Amino acid sequence: MLSVKATCHQGNLKYGGAGRQCAANSLVAMQFAKHKDPENWNQTDLDTILSSGDSVYCSISLKNEANLLISELPTDTFHVEKTFSGSIFRNVSEPPFATLHDSLVVLK
Repeated sequence: MLSVKATCHQGNLKYGGAGRQCAANSLVAMQFAKHKDPENWNQTDLDTILSSGDSVYCSISLKNEANLLISELPTDTFHVEKTFSGSIFRNVSEPPFATLHDSLVVLK
């Protein structure tokens, strides 16, 4: 039996949706479990789940004062492994920036 705890709880005031992001945290935890077995979770993993869950909650909660309904949770997700930065107004790639076109070509 695994026993692990995060550095703080979801009601901590460092989270914008403190104490109201239960559904969002659950969603993030389910997604996280697809990539790492919950039996292998550690404190950092739980902190990541709480932080990401709060971000999800804050991004979709209109009033930021009520718990989310399951119907309000996003149905689509995406995962980004690489970050690209640049200007969409450039015509030529010059390190460290690339044009949008060149960045999209790299992603293919």
